[in-house]
Amino acid sequence: MNGQAWALYTQWFNLHLVITVIAGAYAVYQLYFERLSAYTIWFVAAVANSATAGKWGAGESYFVTAVAASLILTGIALVRLLDWAEAKGWQKPISAHALLLLIIPVLWLWQANLVFHWPTHTPTLRAIAELLGEPTETMKPPQTSCSAPQPAVAIPYVDRAFISLGRPPTAEDTAAGQRIAQHIIESNTPAFSEEAGFNFYAGREIITNPTQLRNLALAGKLDLNEMLTMLDQQQFDTVIFRAQFFPPDVLNMIGQRYATTDLIEMNGFVYCVMKPKGYKLEVGAIEIRRTTCYVFFKLQRQKEGTLACNKTVPLSQQE
Repeated sequence: MNGQAWALYTQWFNLHLVITVIAGAYAVYQLYFERLSAYTIWFVAAVANSATAGKWGAGESYFVTAVAASLILTGIALVRLLDWAEAKGWQKPISAHALLLLIIPVLWLWQANLVFHWPTHTPTLRAIAELLGEPTETMKPPQTSCSAPQPAVAIPYVDRAFISLGRPPTAEDTAAGQRIAQHIIESNTPAFSEEAGFNFYAGREIITNPTQLRNLALAGKLDLNEMLTMLDQQQFDTVIFRAQFFPPDVLNMIGQRYATTDLIEMNGFVYCVMKPKGYKLEVGAIEIRRTTCYVFFKLQRQKEGTLACNKTVPLSQQE
């Protein structure tokens, strides 16, 4: 088992400790004292199959089936335990059935606390987090693969696990996504984008699936010649990166034929918008947000323009 799979198994177990232990204990009980049920076999198979999370492009979602199976087994185990306690008839000093009715809710509250996640972008939600003794924000830098590292910022969201999986989008995130999509709307072609949502929003054709392209390319099962030719000929007006998941040869060709023209932060990620080399930019407006200069522009092929914050600099001097 490689390091990624081991880290994800550890995270899965720590986050779902209660239901995993109960489901595992019930599976062992059935193995020794009964016949294994279909649910138990499913649970064991799902946990074992989660080892595939160790491959490139995999992640936490590979444990969803194991979580679902453990929830079902936990429910079955607790119901059977309640039935046993009721039949046992033990009454002193408190009945076993009544005791279990007190313990089981505590177990579920414990499990809920392990996976606690909570938005704190409104005063009410923030007050609830404080009442529960939880932090009201998380300091985290935006993830980026194609720009300089960004400083940590306060995010109005608290998550026991991994905030990078996502959080409720803010109005600022929506505006940033629309800015990215506007690059596509103002162009003549679909974007060669790592994420399909921007092309969907712009009403353009979806043309890439980067993780699957990379997996196929690394396995020697993908002919990249036509794609590389299209990129070499700059047939896409826009390229959008979030994590540079495309096959290495594709990334190399994009680096040769395209240049970054805009960096836009959205929902904890820095998106890099690239245009064909040879385009020039004409500044339309400049907005200062935090310490980053965001530039709105329209494309003008081979037309001299300016791109600067608080001063005018010819593009020829900026390259």
